Amino acid sequence: MNQDLKKTLRAHANELRSSMGAPEYKHIVLGLIFLKYISDAFDERRAQLLAAFRDETGGLYPPDRQEEAAKTVLRQAKLLSAARVV
Repeated sequence: MNQDLKKTLRAHANELRSSMGAPEYKHIVLGLIFLKYISDAFDERRAQLLAAFRDETGGLYPPDRQEEAAKTVLRQAKLLSAARVV
């Protein structure tokens, strides 16, 4: 994290802490700790999913949409041809 940002955040936290008691401050700090945990967990899971989507041998690799669309058109053409609609 940028050092200037850290210093600014720390200064504001100190200002906030000096103007309220520990019981009040605890709720704010615990909320921030929870948000940090959720943010880190999200980043970790996102990285896992991106790796899984990029792995062509895995089950989460998305198929080529153009290839699937072409197969669908050919299947429909065969069905229409078999039904003598075309």
